[in-house]
Amino acid sequence: MTESDKSHAKQEHQLATDARANAAKEREEAKKAWDQAKQKQSEADQAWVGSLERQLLEVADAAVYASHAMLEAEADLNVRPVFLDHGVDLERFRPAAELEEPAEIAAIPRPRIGFFGAIDDYTVDLDLLERLAAELGEAQLVLVGPTNCPIGALT
Repeated sequence: MTESDKSHAKQEHQLATDARANAAKEREEAKKAWDQAKQKQSEADQAWVGSLERQLLEVADAAVYASHAMLEAEADLNVRPVFLDHGVDLERFRPAAELEEPAEIAAIPRPRIGFFGAIDDYTVDLDLLERLAAELGEAQLVLVGPTNCPIGALT
């Protein structure tokens, strides 16, 4: 490797290091902004959004639920509630023993507790995940999926 190549590689490494540091700083700033916005949300806003939801359900042709509890809680607001259960087509997946573990996962110590799916504070109990991580300190909590809320407390 020539001196020029070494210099170029060093510059690329420094740029990548700086980018990671900037991304971490931006994530922390976004978390702070999110936390501040959540603190400002008033009960009046929640009541207003709830009233809009009820109005929408009262005039909708149908409403699809993935939770029996929500379906039952709102069944009187809609003439056609439909339950759509979560599920997995097991025939489409090979047994885990046949799969090679991805390097990103293999590097995480066992035991592992995993979740795959969208992560947001509306459908995922983040407080429960924090408690789970704290109480089962020997286990690694592995979350895979997009998120629209801060999860820094889980990392």
